[in-house]
Amino acid sequence: MSAFVLKIIALLAMLLDHIGYVFWEPGDSLLMLFRYIGRIAFPIFAFQIAQGYVNTKNIYKYGLRLLILAVVSQLPFFALRHGFVMPEGMNWLGLADYIYIDMVHNICFTLLFGLFAIYVYDKLGNFPKYEIQSKAESKFYNLLGWLLRIAAVVSVAFLARGLGVEFGFFGVLLVVGFYAAKNNRIKIAAALVCYAVLYFLRSNIQVITSYPELIAERLPFYFCSLFALIPIYLYDPNKRGFKCRWLTYAFYPVHMLLIAIVDALIG
Repeated sequence: MSAFVLKIIALLAMLLDHIGYVFWEPGDSLLMLFRYIGRIAFPIFAFQIAQGYVNTKNIYKYGLRLLILAVVSQLPFFALRHGFVMPEGMNWLGLADYIYIDMVHNICFTLLFGLFAIYVYDKLGNFPKYEIQSKAESKFYNLLGWLLRIAAVVSVAFLARGLGVEFGFFGVLLVVGFYAAKNNRIKIAAALVCYAVLYFLRSNIQVITSYPELIAERLPFYFCSLFALIPIYLYDPNKRGFKCRWLTYAFYPVHMLLIAIVDALIG
């Protein structure tokens, strides 16, 4: 499977997820199924960021493209979540402040932080620069390097969480986990399982402690993300496929805007 086909699978899953998010009503099993299918989108995007870091010719241009897409997409992201109605008691300046500062930031910001975390992780892997003379020194600096890597990546993840990006802390760690896995299938699966478990626990602390009877009902929403392993395992890193970078980039803000427009017209 080529990178292009993998990206199309993620885009279609995301489309179904957003359709389900906007139009779902209690008892609608079809749209709930759309949301379950949509759970595979983020892990695939996270995996592709890890692959993109390895394959890009210019990491800075890659990051800049993600930043531009994230900023451009935030307004359609707001429309998808809240419609086109001005919140009561808010002026245009307050609305802009809410959209770009206070509101949850779209997935492109998450992927951008993930890319930056990989960059930091990779650069600290070259520590130290000078020649090591003994095995003891080698072990010490190897341990120190890993501690610095972990501290730096966790710091980036906490920063992303503080800024309110989608999938938050664990979303950024998943991107780095996929990169660290180095295309090892067992490690890729381990990274995704850890993400699913931790994301479920973080999002359902109150349910687990106060309403344990609801746990079984909520499990599929989080653990359907594990099905992303199927297309990821079928992916061939040597096949790039059809090149249409800006078309796939444009799909993200455009599809959110169209869904929001349809919702406004029929709602």
